[in-house]
Amino acid sequence: MSTRDARLLRPRRGAGPALAFAAKGRRKHAAVAFADLAGFTALSGRDERAAHYAAALLHNAARAVCESRGLRVVKSMGDAVLLEGPNAYGMAEALLELHAAFPALLRVHGIEPLAVHSGAHVGEVTETPDGDLYGQAVNLASRIQAQAGDGQVACSLEFARAAGLGPERLRWLGVRALKNVERPVTCFTLARSPSR
Repeated sequence: MSTRDARLLRPRRGAGPALAFAAKGRRKHAAVAFADLAGFTALSGRDERAAHYAAALLHNAARAVCESRGLRVVKSMGDAVLLEGPNAYGMAEALLELHAAFPALLRVHGIEPLAVHSGAHVGEVTETPDGDLYGQAVNLASRIQAQAGDGQVACSLEFARAAGLGPERLRWLGVRALKNVERPVTCFTLARSPSR
């Protein structure tokens, strides 16, 4: 082992509080979703100000659809948001509402169309004292989001079952091998209720 490697492995003064903070996380079962903007990087290259405004609109719209359903925006990451809550059905409805409303928000503000694409999963997560989330459910939601096409809400079979969504609300996306996920994941895209 090199001297540099040994230094990296040696406990640092002040590292204890950071490790203790992470260990204080609370385990819970949650519906988790990522939503982000398709085409954001290209728009940033053409009109960075419009891209930043579009990201702000997504964040505000996500907060609005979450608040009415007992969900929350965990954090924003550039053009993406991480959402969490106890109710998979509420999460499904929030994501579909976000997708439906977002194009009109962009039009009102004179921003070129960008599609939202989202991914959702349900499972055990750890919530840290500052409200951040960690766990395989978060990782899977991110990987599932990458499977969603422009304008699509993708979800796992587990999420669809937890939300109580029937076949009229689901479109087969396939059994997907996801990066760094041990087993293939059965994925669907969500559709709005036929009565809407």
